[in-house]
Amino acid sequence: MGDLLVTATHCIAGGAEGYTFAPGYHDGVEPYGSWTVTGAYAAPQWVSQRSPRLDVAFLVVAPRRRHGRLRQIQAVTGANRLGTAPARGTRVTVPAYPVGRDDRPLTCTARVYYRGSYPAFDCNPYVDGTSGSPWLRHGPTGWEVVGVIGGLHQGGCEPWTSYSAPFGAATRQAYSAAVRGRRTTVFPGAESDGCTTGL
Repeated sequence: MGDLLVTATHCIAGGAEGYTFAPGYHDGVEPYGSWTVTGAYAAPQWVSQRSPRLDVAFLVVAPRRRHGRLRQIQAVTGANRLGTAPARGTRVTVPAYPVGRDDRPLTCTARVYYRGSYPAFDCNPYVDGTSGSPWLRHGPTGWEVVGVIGGLHQGGCEPWTSYSAPFGAATRQAYSAAVRGRRTTVFPGAESDGCTTGL
């Protein structure tokens, strides 16, 4: 395809048309420019079930002109393969942008464990704004995306523990829908994350 991004469904409201993405952004600089989203896709069950296990979406971005040529985003930035849910003990690297924290991403490498069926890792402080960030695993064929911050409690109730929806058949369904590019998903917007806060 050459034009897909992955994120968490709870990060999207509506059809996502017009959202923008600036890969590699740091310190106010957009090294690859800003790319416009043209549609978003989730597993068919997402809208009816709103299950945290389905908290994965794919965004299609329009090509843009660079150095006089129309290019797709992956031809400019490179890309990672889509993987499956990581095994316990897998090391993942997670770059993320916290809301209101400088202009630089934070990155942590940690080992995966499970809470029920949800992959998890511990690293502080993955706070608001980090949802949708990729979990990257380095394998024999290069980097794979094996999760995104989301899933249980929309990624977690505490900044030191983050979750992902388990990548599996539903993730592949969403990916296939994005590749086919038929009717985009209309996202109803995030509900409560189910976390409780003290006074």
